[in-house]
Amino acid sequence: MTISLGHSAMPSSLSTKKTAGGEALLYVAFGSNLGNREEHIARAAEMLGKRIGRLVSMSDMYETKPEGFRSDNLFLNAAAAYTTRMKAAEILRISQELERELGRRCKSRNGAYHDRTIDIDLLWKSDETADTEELTLPHPRMKERLFVMEPLAEIAPTLLIGGENICHLAETMKKGMP
Repeated sequence: MTISLGHSAMPSSLSTKKTAGGEALLYVAFGSNLGNREEHIARAAEMLGKRIGRLVSMSDMYETKPEGFRSDNLFLNAAAAYTTRMKAAEILRISQELERELGRRCKSRNGAYHDRTIDIDLLWKSDETADTEELTLPHPRMKERLFVMEPLAEIAPTLLIGGENICHLAETMKKGMP
């Protein structure tokens, strides 16, 4: 189920390495399955923009079943695009701090997932990749998760990850679902 909030899609001209102002483009995924899910995501997206740069675009919100753990609580998921001058490691620290501020108590580790008020995942950054214990960019499992790919395809239809178009990946995933 898609919940339309009327957010505008980002122009495809922003899918280059740097904007005209020398900022990088960053895509982020949000998820929530506790409390006022829509409010948690909207607030997290806005607060993150104020701390790291500028929120450029946000997808509609998509309601999905939990994946990787059992819960009676459905998720809302969304994706957002930001422009930023910050390094990914600093953005990760800020996003984790924001998760705690918004009520997240338990971070997922080693495949053990839990219900959460907010989950913020860095997906892709135009000028930086990472492969550390704390952060991998592009996100290593994003292409396996329709709840990430569908909202991302909405705001970044021309984005290529590993040479593959986001829209094509999302459509292929949808066709393979029961």
